[in-house]
Amino acid sequence: MPPPTPMQLGRAILRHYAPSIVVPTAATSGPISSAAASTASLASIHPLFEFIQGCARRVDPQTHLYVFGSTRVYGFSEVSAPTSVGPPAALARPVKNDVDIAALSAADVATTPSPHSADAVVDKGSELAKSLQIDFLEKLKMQLQTQRQHQGDGAPPAASLSWEMEVVKRARVPVLRLQPRPAYTTSAAGGVPTYNVDVTYGRRCGVLNSALLRRYMDQQPDLRYLCLAVKRWSKLTGLNTATSPDGGGLTSYGFHLLLVYYALRRRLVAYVAPENIQWGDIAPVPAALPLRFPGDADGADAWRGRSLGERIAQDDAAAARVGEWALDFVRFYLHEFDYERDVASLSRGAAAAGLVTTEALQWTRQEEYAARGRGEYLFYRFCIEDPYEINLNVGRHMSSVKLMIFKKHLEKALETGLAFIPADEKAKQRVKPKGKE
Repeated sequence: MPPPTPMQLGRAILRHYAPSIVVPTAATSGPISSAAASTASLASIHPLFEFIQGCARRVDPQTHLYVFGSTRVYGFSEVSAPTSVGPPAALARPVKNDVDIAALSAADVATTPSPHSADAVVDKGSELAKSLQIDFLEKLKMQLQTQRQHQGDGAPPAASLSWEMEVVKRARVPVLRLQPRPAYTTSAAGGVPTYNVDVTYGRRCGVLNSALLRRYMDQQPDLRYLCLAVKRWSKLTGLNTATSPDGGGLTSYGFHLLLVYYALRRRLVAYVAPENIQWGDIAPVPAALPLRFPGDADGADAWRGRSLGERIAQDDAAAARVGEWALDFVRFYLHEFDYERDVASLSRGAAAAGLVTTEALQWTRQEEYAARGRGEYLFYRFCIEDPYEINLNVGRHMSSVKLMIFKKHLEKALETGLAFIPADEKAKQRVKPKGKE
């Protein structure tokens, strides 16, 4: 079955994310949806962030907190939204309001060394380091519980949040998981949103990686539509689970690196050296970057009284551009990327030209077999270089079987438009009515 056209796929993607698109207030297209309004600004995160930071500084006064992950990369908080486009509702997994926060010591943020220098950034993963991380997170959990129990009239609204709290100790990276109780509502905490929050300690690479990816999104904000579409597809297909035996071998972070590498190779963005990301330039809570209609500036002139639905249906160039990126991304990793030779790297000046090779990094089958002898279970079948952690292949869980499955899903993605165009929908749109030429 032939793939959908770029315009057809682009419109499907825009319709899916329409609840998050911010319409200029001067446009006469009706009120902005509550979902879009919440993505326009990250101000709603501040009360929650400041409450957690205050508790963290009761554990260690020198603690610095930073929001990282997709909230920093995209510049808005993803929200769940019903849609009639895509797979059946039973397969549509809702997007939650998630916020990742890294707690760092003063020493962690003292310098930002070059990724390939002798003092390269390496987050400590030893058992001693993990025990220290767990100790901090347990103390933070106690502080959060104490502040909730002894809140006074002057307590911040976030202090009344009703959370389920758990320190996940057996994960590769220990994390304090804060989840609102099922019956909890935003209004119960004076308007503080009910975010799911994951707090880590001493893991600075996540903050640096997110800040680096955000630099690329700032250059080309419309690239976020491709990021959102690919991430959704990766989760629907089960590819977005790195360590599970049945998972696909990559995380959302890995897919983001692949997306930016693709954008570099297509010259959609200019190369940003990782060492140019300095702690002094990273705000604890990132600046908002509202999701706008593709190609739009801040003004409302392009709307000319049209609704968002009318723009999606009528602006052929905008829809085709988004759809072409999505289809070209799939084709790039199906037909152009050489899995035996190429490394998807954002770490070196040669990255944009695709000149980083597995041989240059010694990420070969021979090294894979040598690692087995050292008791390390990793693969070099799909090589994605971490921008900061030296000698770390983000695709190290991608076995030959998982790589084969990944490629099969890419082939299917061409037919289904990254699962935005089901087969029955494509057939319905392509069949011409009787009597029509």
